[in-house]
Amino acid sequence: MSQSTIESLGELENATNQGHRALSRYRKYGEKRDLECCIEQFESALSVCPLDHLCLAATQSNLAMAKFILFQVEDTDASLEVALGLYRNALGARPVGHVDRPRTLVQLAVVHLARFGKQRDEVERARGETLLHEAMELSTTDSHENRAAAFMLRLHTGRRGKAVLADDGRSSVEQDSAVRSMDEDPWILHVQLLHRFERFGDLTDLQQAITVLEGLVRSTPIWDDRYNRALGNLGGALLYRFDHVGELSDLEDAISK
Repeated sequence: MSQSTIESLGELENATNQGHRALSRYRKYGEKRDLECCIEQFESALSVCPLDHLCLAATQSNLAMAKFILFQVEDTDASLEVALGLYRNALGARPVGHVDRPRTLVQLAVVHLARFGKQRDEVERARGETLLHEAMELSTTDSHENRAAAFMLRLHTGRRGKAVLADDGRSSVEQDSAVRSMDEDPWILHVQLLHRFERFGDLTDLQQAITVLEGLVRSTPIWDDRYNRALGNLGGALLYRFDHVGELSDLEDAISK
C-alpha cells in the first residue's frame, strides 16, 4: 500500500469519525450547524475514499443519511435527490447476500416514500414498498430490518396515527391534557413539549419530551391506567424522531413500545 493511500485512509477515518460526532451532537441538541458540520465531514470522507475500497458503500450511506436529515429540516429537493443517488450507489455495491443489503434497502425505501409524500407520485410509493418487501425477504423475521420494514409497510397503508388512541377515540395527549393542568407536572409537560415540537419543529422539545416520557414509564406502576398512555406517547414521540432524524433504532424502539 502506497504512502498516499495510507494518508487518504487516515483522512477518511478521521473525517468519518468527526462526522459521526457532529451527527450525535445534532441528535442531542438539534443545532443545524452540527448537521452542516456532519455533512461537510462526510463529504470530505467520500472525496478521499478510494473507489475500490470496501468502505465506499458505508461512506456513501453516511452522507446519504445526513443529506436526508437535511431534507427533513429544510424540505429541499436537492438534498433529497443527493440522498437518493447515494443510497442507490450503496445498494449497488451490496448485492444479495451482503450483510448490509437489507438495511440499505430500508434506508432507500424511506427516501422513496419521502419523495412520494412530497410529489404524490405513485411510482415512488411502489418503489419504496418493493424495496421494503425485498428487505423482509432477505432478513430474518426477528431482525431489526425485518421488523422495521414490516412496520413501515403498515404505516404506509394508513394504519399509523400521529397519536395513540384510547378506547373512547380520544388521543392519549388529549386525555392527559384533561387530567392534568399543572405546568410542572410531567404528565402535562410532555404534552406541551410535543405540541410545541409539532408547531415549531424544534428537536430540543422532542428530545425533552422523550426524556420526560421515559421517566414516566420507569416510575409509573404497570397497573396504573396512565402507564399505557405514557408508553404509547413515548412510542409516538420516537416515531416523530425517526421521521425527522432517520435513525432506524428509533423506529425499532417505537415498535417495541
